[in-house]
Amino acid sequence: MREIVISHADELQSLVRDTIGLLCSKQQAVRIAVPGGRSVAFVIKGLLELSDDDLKKVQLYLVDERLSGQRNVDTLLDAGLGEAFQNDRMARTQLFVPDPTNGFDEGDLFDLVYLGVGEDGHVASLFPDSYSELSQPVTGEIALISNSVKPPPERHTVTFYGFEKRARNATIYLLFLGESKRYALSKLTDQNESAMTFPYRFFIDNQYDVCVVTDLKEQRR
Repeated sequence: MREIVISHADELQSLVRDTIGLLCSKQQAVRIAVPGGRSVAFVIKGLLELSDDDLKKVQLYLVDERLSGQRNVDTLLDAGLGEAFQNDRMARTQLFVPDPTNGFDEGDLFDLVYLGVGEDGHVASLFPDSYSELSQPVTGEIALISNSVKPPPERHTVTFYGFEKRARNATIYLLFLGESKRYALSKLTDQNESAMTFPYRFFIDNQYDVCVVTDLKEQRR
């Protein structure tokens, strides 16, 4: 596990640009899973600093979607993806929105995964106490959540099982941005915690290639 400390969230934009650009120089296709929260704006802006040729290689996968109110896909569009579609820098088919009735194709294996970590340690719409249910193959790779602890209650999300199938060989960027994430970050190496209590721990406990990105410099409490 690596850790990158940034002085401001804007630095995430440059990190994203350089990381994806390097992969584009080596691969004909780059598959990237992205979150839907506040941090996604920096991810999308960094992505859009790439050349048009590199952008054509990118396939984006939204990891969770709200089923009412402000949609996560709208957050991506507002961050610049909508303009990229309008200007034909990217095609709308380059964005996958999760839906249990329209799952992944066999070749949809992620290279990079960017996940904003919530105050309670959740990622995507995988909240504390959900691991036992959403890690099972029977739930599928994408599930309908009908009782989310964070509004709105109904969401579609990639499950723990879905990440196991699609992100086993990916680099996972866990984003702890803002003072409200300090407590969740403090559980990073706490052996008394697990994916059941802090869902982001799934990637650490199962020895994924994890890179923690945070703007919290001070001593963790």
